[in-house]
Amino acid sequence: MTTPVINLTKSQSDSPLPTSTTTTSTITTTTTLPPPPPQSTTDPILVRRISELEQHIADLIQNNLALEERLDIHRSRLYKLENLNIPHRVSKSVDKIVNDAVDWAMQAPLRARFRDLPTVYIKEILQQRMFEDNTYKTHEVHNDLYESLQKSVGLDYSNQHLVDKEKAYKKK
Repeated sequence: MTTPVINLTKSQSDSPLPTSTTTTSTITTTTTLPPPPPQSTTDPILVRRISELEQHIADLIQNNLALEERLDIHRSRLYKLENLNIPHRVSKSVDKIVNDAVDWAMQAPLRARFRDLPTVYIKEILQQRMFEDNTYKTHEVHNDLYESLQKSVGLDYSNQHLVDKEKAYKKK
């Protein structure tokens, strides 16, 4: 290989023109290339499996698109259902049912104890407890209940008095 070399140094004569010299050099480079890859022999089982997987992926994409379309159709209904707050309502209903059942179970022994008493006596017991504890003074509703209870007891006694009077009149 031959390359021209130009000397750009100043000559002895101070001439502005450069002098040129030609030099010849030979470089030999040896490179070993890797052997060419063997002819592609693909495994038919691998090719079949890859095509099955590609088909499966295509089916999944189609299913996903169908589900998204269905979701778009029902999105407003879903939004309404989410806003109904059904779990909270169910929880409240269950709590109410459980509370009612517990209240009933706790009141059963009292009912059994007072079953034989006339209602007038039960009303008197309740009125006496409310009076002793002053619970009727805590709320206006309780106070109204206490006053109604007093009137009811008074009415019961007057009815009882009339019944007793009638019995006494019939005996004569």
